[in-house]
Amino acid sequence: MDLHQYLLRNIYEASREGIAITLEMLLNQVPQEKLQNLLDTPVEDGPLKCTSLAIAALNGHETVVNLLLTTFSCNIESEGEVQFDGNIISG
Repeated sequence: MDLHQYLLRNIYEASREGIAITLEMLLNQVPQEKLQNLLDTPVEDGPLKCTSLAIAALNGHETVVNLLLTTFSCNIESEGEVQFDGNIISG
């Protein structure tokens, strides 16, 4: 696993689990020119394929969502797939 994939997976997992302090620490280590790419890249997670912002929102992690939106200007228009009420929703 290369550094990009390592960071992508760890950023996603911190977002999924709602661990804001770990997420902030990871994101602060990423060079600015690579940050948006990491935040906009969907990660496959079982039937899901979504960004860190989407998985944090899906799991109700308000602190992480606010961190991603306000501190790191996460793109709310990134596409992916989430499962809601047993249905896969793409967009």
